[in-house]
Amino acid sequence: MKITVIFTGGTIATEETDGTRRLNEASASALLAAYEREYGKEEWEVVSIAPALSENNNGARLTEIVESVAKALAGDSDGVIAAHGTDTLQYSAAAVRYAFGADSKPVVFVSASDPIDDPCTNALYNMRAAVNYVAGGNRGVKVAYVDHITCVKLLKHGIKEPENAIFDADRLSAHDSFSDVFRVVRNASGYPAEGVYRKGARFADGKVLRLTAYPGMLYPSAFPEGTEAVIIECYHSGTLRTEGEDFEAFSALASAKGIWVFLTGVARDEIPYESSEKLLGKNFTPLYGLAPIAAYVKLWYDIALADMR
Repeated sequence: MKITVIFTGGTIATEETDGTRRLNEASASALLAAYEREYGKEEWEVVSIAPALSENNNGARLTEIVESVAKALAGDSDGVIAAHGTDTLQYSAAAVRYAFGADSKPVVFVSASDPIDDPCTNALYNMRAAVNYVAGGNRGVKVAYVDHITCVKLLKHGIKEPENAIFDADRLSAHDSFSDVFRVVRNASGYPAEGVYRKGARFADGKVLRLTAYPGMLYPSAFPEGTEAVIIECYHSGTLRTEGEDFEAFSALASAKGIWVFLTGVARDEIPYESSEKLLGKNFTPLYGLAPIAAYVKLWYDIALADMR
């Protein structure tokens, strides 16, 4: 079995010195060496992109990760493991999931809450779960994660093999294509269909403005240059404040500029409230059952593909 391992950085690629975790390029080889001591040797093909802490990821970084996965999937490996930071793991998993769909060769994202040289690190368990998933002949984009507390308990009892550590990426990024909804953005109808990868698509920063509903928030009175869509994370009931002059001005400005506003965190079976009636006839579109991160990345990727047309 041959596995391509892509190292992108994150905690799993750090070491702690003087109380601060810093990136260490040697962590990649250290992780594989520690894995082989614990579980045995595998045939690795190691790919390293410039290591970075995932909190610094942007559109260019997501593009680089997607392109690296594409190259690996085109090779002769049986699967891909991407070592990634925990802060923005969901965004990268969603981007790869939308690019390559549910029936690609297995791509498993792994991360850790502690560096590889920490005796209680969960890096090895997550790595083992990923390897087992690839070895099992499975397909699609997944996330392998055993949390730190569980890992410590497993180590205490001498349990080497992780169980129930694979999460379907749909839990993070949702599987619905929603292309019928997103066609309103520059008529990007049909993008992206399930697993539509286009070489050269670029996640460009600033295309999607993301807002969160909270008491005391003020709606923006202007949009940053380049904004094409807005995503608002609603309250659990699928509501947001629709009273106030700032809301009316925001709605009017979005309509005048042709900017669509998408609402996330809206349950499929939620009964609407009277506050939502003010959204009728406006360019507000609820994305039922789609998580905020999923919606953000999906729309971002939609626009990236539309830019290539």
